[in-house]
Amino acid sequence: MATKQIHQLGEATALLDAELLHVEVTGDLDKKITKLNLLKELQAEVDLNTTASATGVTDIANLQGLNANNQVGVAYEIALSDADAGEIWMNNAAANVFTIPLHATTAMPERTYLVMMEGVGVTTITAVAGVTLNGIDGGSVAISAQYTGASITKRADNTWVITGNIGTVA
Repeated sequence: MATKQIHQLGEATALLDAELLHVEVTGDLDKKITKLNLLKELQAEVDLNTTASATGVTDIANLQGLNANNQVGVAYEIALSDADAGEIWMNNAAANVFTIPLHATTAMPERTYLVMMEGVGVTTITAVAGVTLNGIDGGSVAISAQYTGASITKRADNTWVITGNIGTVA
């Protein structure tokens, strides 16, 4: 399989997930990246602070071939199975809680996950004691509106960053 340079790609160019792209980075060494890793990097850049439709937010995940984890209960703790899903949809008419556990309990890979509120019940995102959730002043935080969400990024064993359409600290 030949390495392709991004400027050589047309709008309708099809790439395999493992096919290498040659990326020239200003002030850095040339890099080679797979389509799948490039799409993961783009997903990390999705700004959920804008009012995005449900389909708009999931487009990058769909390109990656990831499956959504649809949750209908009132409590859910991120699980290793979510490493492949990439996005978790909380769909309940009642208030519900999404929990981030200790790394020792669930060793999630360092990457970005999307937590979406599909139901009318407010989704609150919280971290257990010992887990730092940067991006808020403390406690937990609620997703602000139905069909919006938050991006949670694991940066180290017990350190996460949250951004997106989130309200005040609970």
